[in-house]
Amino acid sequence: MQAFRDLSIKRKLTLSSVATSVVVLVLASIAIAVHEYEAFRDDTIGHLESMAFIVGYNCTVTLTFEDSKAAELLLSALEKEPHIAAAAIYDAKRVPFAVYTRDDIAPKSMPLVPRADGHYIEEDGLVVFAPIHYEGERLGTIFLLSDTEVLNAELRDIGMMILLVLAVSLLLSYLISAKLQAVVSEPVIQLAQTVRAITNKRDYDLRAMPAGRDEIGFLVDAFNRMLDDLQREMTDRLAAETALQQNEEKLAADRLRVLAETVGAAAHEINQPLTGIVGRLELMIMDDDIDDARRAELKSTLELVIRISDIVRQMQQARRYVTKSYTKDKDIIDIEASARND
Repeated sequence: MQAFRDLSIKRKLTLSSVATSVVVLVLASIAIAVHEYEAFRDDTIGHLESMAFIVGYNCTVTLTFEDSKAAELLLSALEKEPHIAAAAIYDAKRVPFAVYTRDDIAPKSMPLVPRADGHYIEEDGLVVFAPIHYEGERLGTIFLLSDTEVLNAELRDIGMMILLVLAVSLLLSYLISAKLQAVVSEPVIQLAQTVRAITNKRDYDLRAMPAGRDEIGFLVDAFNRMLDDLQREMTDRLAAETALQQNEEKLAADRLRVLAETVGAAAHEINQPLTGIVGRLELMIMDDDIDDARRAELKSTLELVIRISDIVRQMQQARRYVTKSYTKDKDIIDIEASARND
């Protein structure tokens, strides 16, 4: 069953149609074979009963005059009927009066006494027991045995005919189903190919071909509508992302502009006193009247002032707005990163 599930939809439809045809044809052929066989068997029995009546009627004189040789001569004419294997005439006392057997039939096949009138289906053939009457008096009984060769030949003919019909029907069923399955499978295959192309190429402009007004057509239309909705949603999302990016860029530009204005003003105000402080510290360091310890403190202070001056310079060189974590819930401007050009 798993192997059947893995087949393409074209093969599934074809095999399903052919399998259904096989089951129906086999069941119908069996029914027809049984009917034909029973009808032929009934015709054979009717033929035997008619033959028994004719032979029995011809033997009325021989039974009346008890001429067994004449009766055997009449029975020997049955050799022209190749399917008659044996025949016998019984007198009114149910004693064999005349017997005929085909060359390939053993004498023991003959019943010693006649059975009730009627036909019987035996293992070795069809048996008929019929009465022989003359002017209302029963003179005896006639027995006919027909072998099964006729029935077997008819059964073989029926079987060959059924096999031939099955073979031709299966071929036609396969050819017709192979043509008709395309009506169902082609839209599904095209839909699968469209899905595969969209998945591989990420091309959401592709659409499946319309497939009529049946369930498959409804499926294709629903798939195309889904693609329309998806493409519209993606377009709207892209537009929103573009607008958001533009807003973020504008906000960053505004922040940078505000930062530049603030830094420019602060740098202008800070640089003037810093310049004076640097000059004073340099003059004090050059004074010969101070001791070395005092000069070292002044140099340390000068380095701090120069560092402040560098920070102010970096603030003036800021080209972007970059922050860094200051406390758990607060960020501050990263001056050094904002001044870098990378």
